[in-house]
Amino acid sequence: MKRFFSILALLAAFCATAWADTALFDFHNNALTMFDGITAASSSSSTAGDITSAKSTVVNGVTLTVNPSTANTPNRIWNDYNLGLQLRVYGGSFSIAAPAGKVVTRVAFDTSTWNAPSASSGMVGDASWSGSAANVTFTANGQIRMNSITVTFGEGQGEDPDPSVTKVDSLWNIETLADGTEFQFTTETMVNYQNGKYLYLQQMDTEANCYVGLLYGEVDKTYNVGDILPAGWKGKKTTYKGLVEVTNVTGLQDGNGTVDPYYVEPFDYTGSMSLIDETFMNYKVMFKGVTISDINGRNFTVTETDDEGNITTLAGFNQFDIELPSEGQYDITGMVSVYNGNVQLYPIAIETPSYPLWEALSYGQNGENVVITDELYVDYADAREKLVFVTDNLTSIYLEDYDFTMDWYPDWIAIDCSGNPEMFEAISQMEVIEAGSLEGVLEGMDTNPRIVAGAAPVASDNVRPEIVYNEYVLTSAFYPNAHEVIFATGKYNNGLLEGYVDYGDENSFTQSVTLTPTADLENYAFVNGNTYTVAAYVTIKDAWTPEVESAPAVKPAPALRKVAAQPRKAPVRRVGIEDPDWFTNFEIHAFKVVEEVTGITGVSTGKTVAGVTYHNALGQSADQPFNGVNIVVTKYSDGSVKADKIVF
Repeated sequence: MKRFFSILALLAAFCATAWADTALFDFHNNALTMFDGITAASSSSSTAGDITSAKSTVVNGVTLTVNPSTANTPNRIWNDYNLGLQLRVYGGSFSIAAPAGKVVTRVAFDTSTWNAPSASSGMVGDASWSGSAANVTFTANGQIRMNSITVTFGEGQGEDPDPSVTKVDSLWNIETLADGTEFQFTTETMVNYQNGKYLYLQQMDTEANCYVGLLYGEVDKTYNVGDILPAGWKGKKTTYKGLVEVTNVTGLQDGNGTVDPYYVEPFDYTGSMSLIDETFMNYKVMFKGVTISDINGRNFTVTETDDEGNITTLAGFNQFDIELPSEGQYDITGMVSVYNGNVQLYPIAIETPSYPLWEALSYGQNGENVVITDELYVDYADAREKLVFVTDNLTSIYLEDYDFTMDWYPDWIAIDCSGNPEMFEAISQMEVIEAGSLEGVLEGMDTNPRIVAGAAPVASDNVRPEIVYNEYVLTSAFYPNAHEVIFATGKYNNGLLEGYVDYGDENSFTQSVTLTPTADLENYAFVNGNTYTVAAYVTIKDAWTPEVESAPAVKPAPALRKVAAQPRKAPVRRVGIEDPDWFTNFEIHAFKVVEEVTGITGVSTGKTVAGVTYHNALGQSADQPFNGVNIVVTKYSDGSVKADKIVF
């Protein structure tokens, strides 16, 4: 219940549930027909809309009464030049009365100026009131400019006027009460989670601070996450083995609307498990990609390794009897609890980590079980290796932390079916794989990324789009991603595909990459000296071992990782930047000859680099590379342009 969370936006509009009724006082559209005797608005030159005696109007059985102002400026219907008709209150009071036998439970004000008034009962919040009263009177403490008022009313009883009962208006304040204190809660809260005797609540104040609380015991109401719990319930503050909770709860009412799911999402503390202590008591939190181990009955251990290799563990206890998985890596959401001074996590959801393909490739670790959330497109199946190459075909990605969409090249991964030929046959016949249906274990993440699927994904009926391929000419520096399907052009020379990279200085060099025909081209006769464009998938030689990065070599050889704004895990390198002949680590596995040119023509080496610019994820450009992801745009002397996605 500590005050230490802050979010970016305040609580948004509420919508009424089926059991409740609403009344909308729409001054913007109806102000001149609502109050007897007021048919025109006040303005800088007119007092026609001034309220000089009590005026009432009724909508859906709810009565709104506006009294004259006690301030220097009269209460009035005003025609604002920019906002249109408004009810403006400067002093005095106005009241809202429910239909006979009903109570008002919520009032929402749509305002352009808000100075919180005093209320005869209930709790005034940010342009809102909550409580339970047949009639509530508001006394102005400053100017209020209202476009509309929405009143929610329904069955119920008015607030208990018993002055002997302690009134509490914030979940934060419950912790400060002495154990055994009986109290009544006087404002609305949100349901954060409910399971059996456990009802977790959440609340935000006008400064967007978040507080939580736990009602424990027999609860005769069932709520959904995000339901608005009306004010007026009673309970007793208790501390059980260090856990603050409310027991002996009475007076709970049905939910009074729902909030946007955004406001009851768990707090994501991925990478920061070490911060979780008793101050997080009764908060809902989540961690992605953590390890669950030491399962013993209801007890288990959650382990997280951060980007710097620091290990944090958290005790888990299966309080809500969810189905615990086998040991491994998962995303876990749970409620933080305390037992005899020890922090525990009560899981409410344990799921296999789900990522788009680009993120899984960027930050996935060997042995990690993942679900790929993208729709994927089958492009090539290597029958000899039992690999099926698929792509997301994305040409842009959205970086949520920066609210920025970045140009991108499609990502690829191989589905490894080496242990299941029947699954290979099934997947190789697919054109489109349904989003979220490919699940498996990541392997080869430091060389040739692949996903070892436990079962075939689900085929989709969607139409396979035209696939976007990177086209590499060996006269430019060659640094594709491993297991990417590409078009590669170069001169054939005794099992190599070659090209001369001309920088116009001593850094120019001949680039030679191994060309390995797949079974589809095992009978194709490549001729020395001829130039070929082949469709192929790329691998990094298995013999290559990653090394610690050192100073860059003379020849440009960027690493091939992709970096988002805030990486989930430390990415790995797939090609050694310190290797001056990095291109020899690649192999081109050709499965189709797209074009063959005789040796008379060969590969042109006449064009030279005219200029290079670098563009980062924020759209900035420079003549030197940025740290992280760069789109490198190379302009040649013949006017052609080539863009490469690399990391420096």
